[in-house]
Amino acid sequence: MIDLKINQDLENNSYLNGIDEAFLPIFISKYLKLNNKIFLVLKDDKQLNEIESLISISNPNCKVLSIPAWDISPYDNSSPNKVLNGQRISTLSSLVNNDFLDDELVILTTFNSIFIKTAPFHFYEKFFLDIFISQTISISSLRDKLIEMGYTKVNTVRENNEFAVRGDIIDIFNTGNENPIRIYLNDDKIEKISFFDALTQRNKSKLKIDNKFIIFPASEILLSKDNIEVFKKNYSNSFDIDLRNDDQYTKILSGHRISGIENYFSLFFDTDLSNIFDLISKNKCFSDIKYLIFDKNINHVLKKLEEIKLLYKRRSDEFSKVLQPDDNYLTLNEFKNYQKKLKFNFINDLQLSNS
Repeated sequence: MIDLKINQDLENNSYLNGIDEAFLPIFISKYLKLNNKIFLVLKDDKQLNEIESLISISNPNCKVLSIPAWDISPYDNSSPNKVLNGQRISTLSSLVNNDFLDDELVILTTFNSIFIKTAPFHFYEKFFLDIFISQTISISSLRDKLIEMGYTKVNTVRENNEFAVRGDIIDIFNTGNENPIRIYLNDDKIEKISFFDALTQRNKSKLKIDNKFIIFPASEILLSKDNIEVFKKNYSNSFDIDLRNDDQYTKILSGHRISGIENYFSLFFDTDLSNIFDLISKNKCFSDIKYLIFDKNINHVLKKLEEIKLLYKRRSDEFSKVLQPDDNYLTLNEFKNYQKKLKFNFINDLQLSNS
């Protein structure tokens, strides 16, 4: 059995040496005894999923929250996978709104993920719904709120970000969840909430829901009337072109969610976009969280920024309506500023003589 000992003095170190990736779950278990909150930047989503599973086994009482990257390249004409995007939104919303003060918590993310900017802080504060047993709700108000949060009304719920109303039963496929929920009402009062199978439409009795369930927005880009007005103003200020013959612009103004709409992310807000580091640091319960990054993977930072710059140039050469990289992505200087401000700790797998 491996006995990994962690020196109490590492609190003040910027480099933690002699930690191989294979022993990362053991290291996390030991490290949590010193600091009960860890933010860990991993190489890619494959490693993230592996570490998430291992932590759940080695530390069953520890909460693990994952922030995956979009599964598309910067400036891609397609949009990210709904499930991945939903998981990202639900985690960011939880980190902004929840109090993890007394919890052991590990936040996992990747180099690709940290460079994607997020909606402003107030977005996650505003757009979420608490659903709980014995709550009195208006079906029409709930329907309007779900539509405002980007959900699509359908007859039968099959996919993420859909909802259906059938008498006193409301089905909602919450963003980022593997299974939709079914809400049973009695005189506008919630009697029961259960998961169900989207394929068979049958309840899943083995999956239990506590008294409370949180519904997160379907997207960080919501096509409400107000948001479209903000987009309209920002788009016309950003691009000196004939808007009357702009097909994408016209579709968005009509409320159509075009593929690749994320390329115009920042144009839907009248304030600057935020980022993962800013959202976490604004929550007081994360004042002592430790930020850990593998030193040998730090080259992913430069590679990622070079990739964004290259793809920007390629798209701008063939297409005039392209936002600058710093509109939607974190810059190197911003990353370095957070590194200094939040005191990142870099993990090295080599055992150095002075470590």
